[in-house]
Amino acid sequence: MTNNNRGNAYKSKGDLKGALAAYNETIRLNPKYADAYYNRANVYTIMGNLDAKITGLNEAIRLNSKHAFTYKNRGVAHATKGDFNHAIADFKETIRLNANDPQAHFVLGLLQEQLRDYSHALENYEHYINIIGNKPDEFKSMAQESIREIKRMLGKR
Repeated sequence: MTNNNRGNAYKSKGDLKGALAAYNETIRLNPKYADAYYNRANVYTIMGNLDAKITGLNEAIRLNSKHAFTYKNRGVAHATKGDFNHAIADFKETIRLNANDPQAHFVLGLLQEQLRDYSHALENYEHYINIIGNKPDEFKSMAQESIREIKRMLGKR
């Protein structure tokens, strides 16, 4: 794990090549260490290589399928690539593993709304609002507006 920590240090300093080298060495020494694949995938995000990011997250999930944040991270990558169906599957898995993740509900609602699955989008926006409650959140007004608009379209009050 020393190389993994070294990779984190390189990444925090903006040395992406050094970070990749350290994560690659961690993986070479311990190919079953899921966090190294996750961390390397995050470097690929910064580098703009979504395919490599997804590949790394696939491996991290294969090694440890219990981390909701890994599915959420991969879901963001799929959504960014326009692959909404895979993104939706990942956000559903995120929610299965962590039902109280407000951002997962919000993004899942956005994706479902994009695909015109309005009833499920409404459900996820409402879950999002229920989870955050009265706490301030940058997406709260957007979710509230989407709820109003979807209810209007579906003829609900």
